[in-house]
Amino acid sequence: LLLRKDIRDVRVNAVIGLRDYAFPPTFAEERNIVTLQTNDVLARMIAHSCAQPGISETFREVFNFEGAEFYIADVPDIAGWSFYRLTASMDGAVPAGAVREGETLLNPGADFVFEEGDRVLVFAEKQDSFRVDRQEPDPGESAAGKRVFFGERAAAAVIIGGNDSLSVILREMPNNVTYVTMAGLEAGEDEMETLTRIAHGRNMEVEFQPGEVSSEKTLRGLAQTAEHVILLNDHDTDPESADTDVMFRLLQLRDIRERTGMAFNMTVELQKEYNQDLVEVEDQTDFLVSSSMASLFLAQLAENPELIGLFREILSNEGSELYLKNAGTNRLTGRWSVRALRSVLLSRSYILLGVRKKGESSRFNPGLNEGVELGDEDDVIVLGTR
Repeated sequence: LLLRKDIRDVRVNAVIGLRDYAFPPTFAEERNIVTLQTNDVLARMIAHSCAQPGISETFREVFNFEGAEFYIADVPDIAGWSFYRLTASMDGAVPAGAVREGETLLNPGADFVFEEGDRVLVFAEKQDSFRVDRQEPDPGESAAGKRVFFGERAAAAVIIGGNDSLSVILREMPNNVTYVTMAGLEAGEDEMETLTRIAHGRNMEVEFQPGEVSSEKTLRGLAQTAEHVILLNDHDTDPESADTDVMFRLLQLRDIRERTGMAFNMTVELQKEYNQDLVEVEDQTDFLVSSSMASLFLAQLAENPELIGLFREILSNEGSELYLKNAGTNRLTGRWSVRALRSVLLSRSYILLGVRKKGESSRFNPGLNEGVELGDEDDVIVLGTR
């Protein structure tokens, strides 16, 4: 209709669930259609949650319209500055990237140099709520970075159920997940061979356990083998029935965990947000709900269409993504100034968005000169690559 009326400057935002309904790239470009594939995005978040309990809630906090958001800002007189210098000098906002000739460069690296006309991608409560210290930062503040080490201990995961997102989940699994058990998956030999090939390409061993996964004995046996349990939703079944099956297994596993003292965490995929309300409690469970995520993506695209490049990168398996990095595992414990913590993380190609102390709400965009005390069970919220 828009083409017939020769209206070509209207942007159409589309959130696509099933991969079968994705628009061909040339078709979308010709018609100014911007799309995001929600099931693929959810699959990546499900995979990331294995090593990052709480990542789903952190994701919603970063991309909702409360508190800090991403903006494109004009910062005067920074031509010739490195991204490191701006990171160590900007208060009230976190530099997250650069915009050059309309292209968003997320996390361009400490040595990136700004040119005339470049704008800055910032994470802040308001577009202009920042101040830039014009003095050269003290390089000595990043010396503590020598003791920083990013890594995770080897872990195993159990995936119960299956859908068309399994291949994406396996490709996106954290590097420390070395063994995956797939239970209750109805798959033919060709599909199992494909999944095995993907897993081996990620240096993971994979085991298939077909059959029903509903008895306590079966669930308990599976839970004993892994630190992470993923409950997938059947995309080919009525959403209410699929959610009911997942919630029933969730309640069984919670009961097993409480009675046995096991310490596994869980990631639960649901299709309806009101079903999450029925089973959500404060425990080690991440919920990924397709309906609420689709609404969130549409709202962000409508509000900030110029940031589509940013959203696509963060929501894809290429470039920088959102992570929780444990302070204890990564040798970040102790007292830090935010300036020093930003600098140290940037030296490892991570951008500090905030901190999440155990038992407390996430805190984003802390002041540049504030102090942060990190314990073994606290996390830093960052943008970066694996």
